[in-house]
Amino acid sequence: MAGAPEPAGQAETSGTVPAYGFPPLFMTAWFATLPLGRPRNLGQEAERLFARRAPAPVALGTDHIPAAGTPFVLAMNHYERPGLNVWWAAMWVSLILWRARGEQPPVRWLIADQIHGYRVGPVRIPDAAMRWMVGRVARRYGALRVPRDGRAGSGRAQSLRRAGAALRGAGARPVGITPEAGRGGERVLVTPEPNAGMAIAWLARRGTPILPAGGLETPTARGGAGRGPALPGRVRVLYSSASIAGNALSQAWALWLIYFYAPPAGADIPVRIPELGGLDPRVVLGITLTLARVLEAVDDPLIAYWTDRTRSRWGRRIPFVLFGTPWWCVLFILVFTPPADGSSMANVVYIFVVAQLYFLLNNVAGSAMEALLPHIARRTVDRVSVASLQVVFGVGGAAIGLSLSSLLVDLFGFVGMAAIIATIALTTRYVALAGSWRHALTDATPSHPGVMRALRATFTNRNFLAYLPSFVTFQLGVQMLTALLPFFVAAVLGESRLFGLSGADNEGTFIFLLTVMVIGGALAGVPLFAAVARRRGTASTYRAAMLGAACYFPLLFFAGYLPGIPALPQSLVAMALGGIPMAGVFLFPNVLTADIADDSAQSTGTRREAMFYGSQNMVEKFAISLGPLLFSLVLLAGDSAADPLGVRLVGPFAGLLVLAGYLSFRSYRLAPLDDPARAPDAGAR
Repeated sequence: MAGAPEPAGQAETSGTVPAYGFPPLFMTAWFATLPLGRPRNLGQEAERLFARRAPAPVALGTDHIPAAGTPFVLAMNHYERPGLNVWWAAMWVSLILWRARGEQPPVRWLIADQIHGYRVGPVRIPDAAMRWMVGRVARRYGALRVPRDGRAGSGRAQSLRRAGAALRGAGARPVGITPEAGRGGERVLVTPEPNAGMAIAWLARRGTPILPAGGLETPTARGGAGRGPALPGRVRVLYSSASIAGNALSQAWALWLIYFYAPPAGADIPVRIPELGGLDPRVVLGITLTLARVLEAVDDPLIAYWTDRTRSRWGRRIPFVLFGTPWWCVLFILVFTPPADGSSMANVVYIFVVAQLYFLLNNVAGSAMEALLPHIARRTVDRVSVASLQVVFGVGGAAIGLSLSSLLVDLFGFVGMAAIIATIALTTRYVALAGSWRHALTDATPSHPGVMRALRATFTNRNFLAYLPSFVTFQLGVQMLTALLPFFVAAVLGESRLFGLSGADNEGTFIFLLTVMVIGGALAGVPLFAAVARRRGTASTYRAAMLGAACYFPLLFFAGYLPGIPALPQSLVAMALGGIPMAGVFLFPNVLTADIADDSAQSTGTRREAMFYGSQNMVEKFAISLGPLLFSLVLLAGDSAADPLGVRLVGPFAGLLVLAGYLSFRSYRLAPLDDPARAPDAGAR
């Protein structure tokens, strides 16, 4: 169940193992209050002590812990070695129980009433002083003392009766026992103390459950993240294909929503959002969508917690994907069926409600699918492979949402486009779920209870806090650049011609050409950044890609305006070059999030993959909700061929956003997943 950490490779390469000691300030405060004998929370103290251990211990099989309020007998091996006393393993087990059950004390340990010959360095502590201190420790942490002298039969019987009483009544608590007692050691199990089995049987005589716990250190890999079984290629491909659905709908949404409800002057569709209080319709729409995003974003961590805690015959994630996806697709179609064809306040209310429901169902189905990655892909090579395939499929989804949707609008109108894109999204999402179904079924162990505890563990994770702004600001910048394309065609390429077509009369075709170039650049960048990542690691390559995007996006200010070159060719080249750094930034976030989730699981003893994705989505939505508003405000500087300044400023503004994310990610310190200092098997099982 639990144990103590040992850095992988240290015992194998140097012949040394780490020593465990208490921080001086902790010990000073601990001894200063020891004479008082006041009760203290062992779970909280262990939380602080293990927070400083690197790598953190690992707890497995925590789903076997009985529910709070159910007493049980905890039988743990007496694991210790020079530099690692048995109380470290006992504290780790106590911490796991406290996290899972929230009871104080988390377990009432049976401990020897005397420690003979204890030394602090060369100084031997008198046995009488140690006996006094053990008594104080027992009083402080609710432990039950047992006479160390095996001949003290009556004293041991009395201790056993006290332990039996502790298992009954209103304040019943688990009782912990180490049958090996002082005979236990570092490498092998030994014969337990005489009559230890009879003592456990007596404590469990009334049907009280017995929970075994084993503590050990493992210098070699035995599965777990980074070194688990290989994920079959078929599963990698099918699972990754889920990116088609998400990108198809999200890119079509970003491309057409503002244009559909608040088109530029001269467009052949009506303005559907009225001016309110002298505000431009696009600003009104931006405020409306911002409010919808902000209000709905609050449910992201709650849904994530729900999926993490779900127990069903289909595992934790499948029900959410299976039943949430159809409604998500239906709501996308409803976006383009407003109640009024012209400018109307009813349209404002309608898009507010539909957008909220669309975001909600996107979270229900999408975050559950994302949260499967750390579980089904245990090796770094598989995660990078999945991420690469996700980029490729995501580019395909973007092509559907951006390029194909542009042609579909010309052929079938907005409602027809939405219906076709939604059908494609539903089909591809179900294909992805079917392909990973067998692996998804095994993701069935609920996380520990406590939504506030889960949120606290997520938002105090330093690497997550370094990564999150980088992801969010880049998404915000790309969203603004995506929404820019129809306005860019109208303001910059209106007079351009290609094979008898003009930007003014064939906007959809010209938007299609621009998106094809962006997609081509992204596809070209995938193998480039994947090769760099194999040499420099995912985090370093992610930083390089963000820096490249931050430097290049501002250059889009000049796209279409360089002298001596026709506007259309230079715009196509500019979009293709912009797609290259996008590939690097989109390639690694899922890998980094999975890595962070694994690191958190080592520290907390429970897996909360969906909580990380849900919390990420919540913050992303808060930030992305500003996108339409920021975009609309930038366009106030000019959005027409006669006055294109606002259109030209979107690129530099997006570059500043990405630069802010790059600066945040510089404080990310998590080692690559397969780094020996990070490997989960470095901790105990």
